[in-house]
Amino acid sequence: MDGLKDTTLYETDFYSWTREQAEFLKSGQFDRLDLANLTEEIETLGRTERAALMASYRLICLHQLKRMFQPERPESRSWTQTIVRERKNAESNLEDNPGLKPQKQALSRGPTNTRGVKRRRKPAWLHPPFR
Repeated sequence: MDGLKDTTLYETDFYSWTREQAEFLKSGQFDRLDLANLTEEIETLGRTERAALMASYRLICLHQLKRMFQPERPESRSWTQTIVRERKNAESNLEDNPGLKPQKQALSRGPTNTRGVKRRRKPAWLHPPFR
């Protein structure tokens, strides 16, 4: 199949295109691969895995902040469940994709100097400008 036909199959029937590309790889028919689209799909897979890890970290941080800055609300069981679930998701993602570990390490370093920082009830930007 020429590049034009592969591109058409890619655009019209993605599943069949993936099966075809896998068969070309298995059989060593590298000259028949749709390299442009194959490259794009592989890059997208990597971005998807990183995005899933970052989404878990965002949810963990969001629910931790809710616990810290909403003391008037009793600790929500759903917040705790979300934190536990997303920690498990993040760890599973890191086990399956060890190349993402630098992402975790960069986030876990956090601020380098927190000495003298006072914890406020709520950040100033959460207070409404007029009461």
